[in-house]
Amino acid sequence: MFAGVRRLDDPGTVAGLEAEGMRPLSLDVTDAAQIRAALQRISSESGRLDALVNNAGVDSPGAVEDQPEHALRSVMEVNFFGALALTRAALPLMRQGPQGTIVMLSSLSGLIGLPGSSAYCASKFALEGASEALRNEVGRFGIGVAIIEPGGYSSAMSGKRVLPVDYPPSSPYLPMLAQLTRAPAPEADASPVAELILEVIESGAPDLRYPAGEQARTVVAGLAALDDQARQRYARSITDLGWWHDGQPGSGS
Repeated sequence: MFAGVRRLDDPGTVAGLEAEGMRPLSLDVTDAAQIRAALQRISSESGRLDALVNNAGVDSPGAVEDQPEHALRSVMEVNFFGALALTRAALPLMRQGPQGTIVMLSSLSGLIGLPGSSAYCASKFALEGASEALRNEVGRFGIGVAIIEPGGYSSAMSGKRVLPVDYPPSSPYLPMLAQLTRAPAPEADASPVAELILEVIESGAPDLRYPAGEQARTVVAGLAALDDQARQRYARSITDLGWWHDGQPGSGS
C-alpha cells in the first residue's frame, strides 16, 4: 500500500506511515512530474493498482467579491484538477486489473453552498459532478467510483481555516468572515471516515455516494427535502449567520 505525501523530509510523517505498513512516496497532485513518477514506481513495484483514494485538499476562506483569482485557482488546482490529474494517470494501470475502486473525498460543502466558502464549495461541487461522470465511463472496465461526504472532523486542514494575511482590510464582509474563521475546529475523530473508505474499497461494487458519520447522514437526508428558500435558511442556520442576512451587527461585529 502506497501513501502519497507532499514532503518526504518530514521524518515523523514517514515513520508513522511506515509503521502502518505503507510505502510513502512524494506526491504533490498539482505537479505532473511527481504524478508520473509516483505511478511509475507503483507500476514497477506492484504491477497493479486496485484502489485510489483522492484525499488531497486545501481551503481558502473568503467572500466571492474579495477572493483574488490566485486563491480561487489554487483551491481548484488541488481539490479538483489535482484529483482528476491523478485519476487520469492511474486509470491505465487500474484497467489492467480485474477490478478496482476510485474513492473521491468530497464534503458536505459539495452539496450546499456556504457563505465564506465559495472556493472550497465550488471545488467539491465540481468533484462530485466529475466523479459521477467518471463512474459512468469506467464501470465497463470493472472500476467503481465512490464519493465520500464527511461531516465535520478533526484534520490538519480543519485547524487552519484562517483568512489570508493579505485579505482586504476594508472588506464589507469582514464581520461575517470573522465569525466563520474564529469558530472552533471540529474535534470529532476522523477514524470512522478512514474505516468507511476501507469498507467501500473492500465492497468491490460501491454505491456512488456515502455520507460519512451521523452528522453527514442527517444533513444529506435533510437537504433532500428542502426547496431553494429552505436551503438558504438552512445555510444561515448552520453557520449562525442569520444576523448577517438580516443586516444586524450580530456576533461577528
